[in-house]
Amino acid sequence: PAYEFTFGDDQDQGLGGGSEGEFYNREHSWPKSWFNDQSPMNTDIFHVVPTDKFVNNRRGSYPYGEVSSPTWTSTNGSKLGPYAYSEYSGTVFEPIDAYKGDFARIYFYMSTRYLNEDGNWPGSPMVDGAQLEQWALDMMMEWHMQDPVSQKEIDRNDDIYNFVQNNRNPFVDHPTYVDLIWGVPPDLPASPGDFVADEITETSLSLSWSDNSDNESGFYIYQDNERIATLGTNTIDYSLDQLQAA
Repeated sequence: PAYEFTFGDDQDQGLGGGSEGEFYNREHSWPKSWFNDQSPMNTDIFHVVPTDKFVNNRRGSYPYGEVSSPTWTSTNGSKLGPYAYSEYSGTVFEPIDAYKGDFARIYFYMSTRYLNEDGNWPGSPMVDGAQLEQWALDMMMEWHMQDPVSQKEIDRNDDIYNFVQNNRNPFVDHPTYVDLIWGVPPDLPASPGDFVADEITETSLSLSWSDNSDNESGFYIYQDNERIATLGTNTIDYSLDQLQAA
């Protein structure tokens, strides 16, 4: 970066900030006007991030997006301008690539944390209450994939849990949750068939079946409602011993 801030010393005190590199302040990455500046959203630290005061003011309450022809570009490459795709044509703010995934996972957190608690949120062109509009969801899922979870995100998630709010952003801990919730659900494996139990003795038996699927991740064997074995893919038999007659 062209400039760096000293924690505490360079924090915004209410004056200045007419150019980049003077002060940092706290940015509500999900703008407060989108949820009527209500509690607890206004102090939820997951979406409150440090930012240059001047850059923060340029972002304002514009949605995030990808800019086609910037009307303004920050020193480190953030952009302001019209959205690059046809689904939305308004002004957007585009962060640098290194933080796009961070903001995507922040927005996924907000959408799930405040599900059904957003009845009187005004929203914005990017969100309907706490839920992302389709154009924004498609873009955020791309950002999430293109910019994977970083160690900085993991450390921040741990600190928020341990020292501040005692909750976590599950999309930092489990990035695959994004696709499970908003992506296309995978096809379920076809059930096995032709189940046979043979070679039966007083203490043992052999099980066999036909594997009718090519997308299973494995098989479980249960006895008396308790899982007794986890088998790999393409398995078609299993032997039990040390059984006791009922």
